[in-house]
Amino acid sequence: MPRRTRKSGVAPLRGLLPLALVLVLWQVIGDSSSTFFPPPAAWFSQTWELTSGGALVEGLLATLETFVLSLLAATVLGAVLGLLIGHVPLAERLLGPILEYFRFLPGVALVPLAVLLVGYTESMKLYVVVFGALWPVLLQVRQSAKSADVVLSDVASTLRLGKFAAFRKIHLPAIVPGLLLGVKIAAPLTLVLVLVVEISTQVSGLGKLMETAQQNFQSGQVYGLVVVVGLVALVINMLVSGIEGFLLRYRPQN
Repeated sequence: MPRRTRKSGVAPLRGLLPLALVLVLWQVIGDSSSTFFPPPAAWFSQTWELTSGGALVEGLLATLETFVLSLLAATVLGAVLGLLIGHVPLAERLLGPILEYFRFLPGVALVPLAVLLVGYTESMKLYVVVFGALWPVLLQVRQSAKSADVVLSDVASTLRLGKFAAFRKIHLPAIVPGLLLGVKIAAPLTLVLVLVVEISTQVSGLGKLMETAQQNFQSGQVYGLVVVVGLVALVINMLVSGIEGFLLRYRPQN
């Protein structure tokens, strides 16, 4: 089991080898005077200017803060709504049609409305991202709750558990795999939404830095920031996968 975990953990790093070879080749044959296709060395030097001035660290922290807060809020809200709809038939009848409408509404479509209500603020960014990111969690938890209800209700009756005890000891643990799967799907979506909102609204973050560099034709910074975003996404994926594997380590492998 541990050996399998270590292999899966380094698999994304091995997958970066072809990309590294492409970058080396680009550096060798690239033209340093090119406006749109500067070699990787120019990416580093121009991006380092952002680091020395503190703009890169500030933007990275702003993006990560919004990402963490949004993912946590989406997880809690999605889990609560998913459990409610999955366990309570009346809640599904009342909220189901409304949620079915909003789940197909892109989160970024709410940017103009959010800006109108709260302005170009961090709160606006948070509201939009949470709205767009909660759906994978909500849908996975709802499906897990509904599929487990019939069997687990019989188990609870056999054990003569009260409703609260049955929910805490049986129903709640049963939705953990679905919850973790929803979070795993929501994590990259959350990062994408954060960057899109930052780019479109110029609210502080890596997205704003990328948009500013693009407007100023600083191609090296654009490429460098894309690399930074890719590394952030890779780390997030590894962390989420590691947490999922740790929490589900007691479950049998199929």
